[in-house]
Amino acid sequence: MEPASGNAPSARSGSKAVICRDSIFFFGGYTKKDGDYFNDLFEFNIRFAHWTQIYAHNQPSVRTDHSCVMYEASLYIFGGFDARSRFQDLHQYNIDERAWVEIPNTGSTPMGRFGHSSVVCGTSMYIFGGWNGHDTLDDLYEFSMTTRRWYSIPGRGDVPPSRYRHSAAVYGVCMFVFGGVDKRQVRFADLCEFNFDSRSWSSVRTFGDPPSARTFHCAVMYGGAMYILGGFDGMRRNDMYRISLPEQLPREEKRRRKVVTTGAGEIGAVEPDAGAENTTQSAAEKTETHQLNLQIQELQKRLNMNWKDICVRFVTSVRSTRSFLIVIIVRFAPVVYLR
Repeated sequence: MEPASGNAPSARSGSKAVICRDSIFFFGGYTKKDGDYFNDLFEFNIRFAHWTQIYAHNQPSVRTDHSCVMYEASLYIFGGFDARSRFQDLHQYNIDERAWVEIPNTGSTPMGRFGHSSVVCGTSMYIFGGWNGHDTLDDLYEFSMTTRRWYSIPGRGDVPPSRYRHSAAVYGVCMFVFGGVDKRQVRFADLCEFNFDSRSWSSVRTFGDPPSARTFHCAVMYGGAMYILGGFDGMRRNDMYRISLPEQLPREEKRRRKVVTTGAGEIGAVEPDAGAENTTQSAAEKTETHQLNLQIQELQKRLNMNWKDICVRFVTSVRSTRSFLIVIIVRFAPVVYLR
């Protein structure tokens, strides 16, 4: 293989990378705790094996252990650490326009952190866990690319213990979190699942020979399986594990796939996608009106979700209150003696 050409990044760790089209984009990193921290952006063209350093105004400050995800043709950088501060800023780099922009914090913004995980599902980015400088975290936040707002997701179900430097990957309508370490330096070997439809956590029961409890590993999804590579469990590892996962489809996709039969085996129409647009409108998809319509649809969906959450909490509260009253009545009811 021919050696790569161009201006390659200097030696570092803690850099984050994403793929867009035929290129890999690398941002940030550091050499050591009291050494150099970076905020440079590099592009590696896979077809031509060529490195290019990208210079653009308004780039984020130097940092490591941040998160970096790709949505459409933009990188999104959140959080990180520069040996002094834990950041809570969100930056977008548009690859087509070659421009950085800092996105204002609106809504329920996550506190500053590093070592967290970040994934994209649908039109949202999800941030989980991390270290805020004092404690490891177990909170989950969503940033909507449509409304450009942050939303805090209440912990529901079997919420994983707080951690950082874990891994997270998306398959179907679920996010799978593996490993990490907490503030007591206890490492984890658990596999946890968050369902974006039900907005709840669960613990995944696995079989076979599981990976050791570890941190600093990598995890990716391919062909219905999660691959976990390397990490640190007291020693630096280069082992790889694979676990097959069942795909859970979004509710909208399940409805679209539902075929209605009528009469003598005649197949009816499949329910259309509620968010589908006529293909003749594709030229107008970038207009402000279209964006506002998307925001209205998403806010309506969130309103429905909030009402469902309120109803669930109300029913739970009523059940708890009823159980408590029954206990009180039984405990303090007068004793009746029959003669």
